[in-house]
Amino acid sequence: MLAASATAAFERTAKHNGSAGTAGLAQLSLIEHALCPLDTKVSLRDGFRYSTGFYYGPSGGRRFANVELSAGRGLSPGDEFFLWGLLALTLAERDGGIEFWATPHYCLRRLGCIGDATKKGGGNYESFRQAIGRLAAVTYTSDAFFDPVRSEHRQVAFGFLSYSLPLDPASSRAWRIVWDPLFLEFCRATGGGRLFFDLDLYRDLNFASRRMFLMLHKLFGGSRRRVSPTTDARHLAVNVLGFAGHLPAKILNQKLVRVLQRMIDIGALQLPQGRSHVRDLLTKKGKGCYAVSLVPGKYFTTPAMTLLSRKPVPAESPLYDPLRAIGFQDAEIARILRSFQNGKVQVWSDVTLRAMEGARGFPGFKKDPKAYLLYHLKKARDNKLTPPDWWHAARREEERQQSEFNRRSNEPLGDDQAAAYWQAREAALGEFIRDHQQDFDRLLQMFASAHGRSMSKDDAYYAARQDARKHIEAKFHFPDENQWGAEHSAAPCESDDRP
Repeated sequence: MLAASATAAFERTAKHNGSAGTAGLAQLSLIEHALCPLDTKVSLRDGFRYSTGFYYGPSGGRRFANVELSAGRGLSPGDEFFLWGLLALTLAERDGGIEFWATPHYCLRRLGCIGDATKKGGGNYESFRQAIGRLAAVTYTSDAFFDPVRSEHRQVAFGFLSYSLPLDPASSRAWRIVWDPLFLEFCRATGGGRLFFDLDLYRDLNFASRRMFLMLHKLFGGSRRRVSPTTDARHLAVNVLGFAGHLPAKILNQKLVRVLQRMIDIGALQLPQGRSHVRDLLTKKGKGCYAVSLVPGKYFTTPAMTLLSRKPVPAESPLYDPLRAIGFQDAEIARILRSFQNGKVQVWSDVTLRAMEGARGFPGFKKDPKAYLLYHLKKARDNKLTPPDWWHAARREEERQQSEFNRRSNEPLGDDQAAAYWQAREAALGEFIRDHQQDFDRLLQMFASAHGRSMSKDDAYYAARQDARKHIEAKFHFPDENQWGAEHSAAPCESDDRP
C-alpha cells in the first residue's frame, strides 16, 4: 500500500485530509526546474525543445546544471499531473515492475479526475490519451543530474514512458504503460530520489502554483529547515516555475507574488516576523535583480500523523476493472488478487478480454469467460502455460493498426507518396538505431529481464525489442509527411528539345 512507503511529508496528507488521500510521486531532480514553459502556445508544438537548468552544490560554490528537454509532440504543464499520478500508481503495486497495466477509467478514478459512476468516454479520457502520447515522445538530458542510487551528479539521458493502447475507446482492456527503466530507477530510489505529495491539493492549484508546491515540499517536507536558502527571483520565476524569460523583472515579480500568495493561502508558506505583505518576501539586490527567502507554513511545520495500515480494497487495484468486465464480483476479485501474481492476472485477463471482443484465431470458450480465466491462471501459476499464439498475433495486428493510425494522423499524402515517405522514414530510423546500438542493447536487456517475470523467454524478447525500439524512436527526428512531401514532390524539369 502507498501509505507504507510514504515519506513524512506525505503522512501530513492524512492529517490535512483526514485520510490517506490520493498520492502523487515526483522525481526530486525534475522538480528543481520546469519541464516546459507555462505558455502552451509555445510548448504545445511538434518538435518542441526546451533549455533550462538548476543550481546545485554547497552555497559557497554553486554550479548550474544544464537541462534540455525534447518533446516530439509538444508538452503541456498539465501533463505533469498525469506523470506524477501514474508514477504513484505504478510504485504502489505489490509486485510491479517497469510495466503498469490499467484501464483509463481506473487511472482517472484513482487520480480524482472522475467519480466512480462516471461513464466511459468523454473529454477526460481523450485528454488523458493525448497527455500519455506527449509524455511518450519526451527525451530528457542533463549534464549534472543527481543520481540518487549512486549519490552523485552525472550526465544522463532518458525518456519517461512508452505505451500500447487499444484502438477502440470503448474497449474494457487495460492500457499498457512501460516506463523507461533508468527513469523508474531514479523514481524508486529512497533518500533523494522521490517525493510523495498530496495529489488532491496539487490538482486544485494552477500550473505555476503546482510547481511551487512541489519545490516547497523538497525544501521543507520532512526537514527541520525554518527558512529557505536565498534564491534569485528571476531564476525561480523562469527556470523553476516556467514563466517567460523575456518578461521584465517587474512583471515577473508580480506573477511570482501571486504564486507565493497562493502558497500562503494553503498554509505552505507564512510571512516572516515583521513582514506584513507577500511583496516583502522579495528583496531588491540591484537594478532588476531581486532575491527571495521563504518560511514554511503550518502545512510543513505541523507534526506528521502516522498512517494506520489497512487491508487493500479490490477496487484500488488496476486489475479491478478488467476482472469486473469479465464478470467477477468484488469478493471473487479479492480472492484472485490474493491467489495469483499480478503479472499473470494481467496477462490472462487481457487474453480473456481479447477473446470476448472477438479476436481472430480464438477457438471459443468451453464454459464461460470466468471459467476460462481461472483455468488458465491455475495452469500459468506453475509456469505450465504461456499465452496462446492467437493472442500474440492479435497484439502484433493491433500494434500494426496503431502504427498505421499514427501515420495517418496528419493530412495524408497520396498512396504512392505515403509509401515512399514511410519507406524513407523506416530506413532513417534503422540507421538511427544502429548509431545508438549501445543504448538499444542496454534497453533490450533491461526490458527482457523485466518481461521475463511474467512471459516466456521468446515472448519477453519480442516485447523487449518492441519497447526498446519505441524508446529509441522517441529520440528520433524526421520530417512529418507534409514537410517531406513538399521537399520531394517537385517534378523534374523537362528537357528542351528545340533546336
